[in-house]
Amino acid sequence: MRKEGGAVLVYVLVATVLVGLVAAAVSRTAFSGRVLQMRAEAQGRARLLLLGARARAEACLFDPVDAGRSCAPTAAQRACLPIEAEGRRVEFSFEGSQPECRIRISLAAAQVR
Repeated sequence: MRKEGGAVLVYVLVATVLVGLVAAAVSRTAFSGRVLQMRAEAQGRARLLLLGARARAEACLFDPVDAGRSCAPTAAQRACLPIEAEGRRVEFSFEGSQPECRIRISLAAAQVR
């Protein structure tokens, strides 16, 4: 009698573990689509913020009088550059020399409140 009770307990434990594994797999499958959707939305939003910052920077940096002289912005142009986009810090770095100037724009991670 005692051996049968132990066997039943082992079967119950194994069944509980199997049900837990199945539940974990089902929940992972159910939520994985939403996680991918949230990541894609965040990347798309960041891309839009960068494009907006780029457009504002190009408006600040375009100077037909100084065109073709230097890759570094003047003090007035640098002051015109956007500092943040929707609470995220925007940073600019200028590289290269004429005629191959490069502007690198980076967007800091959003601050959690």
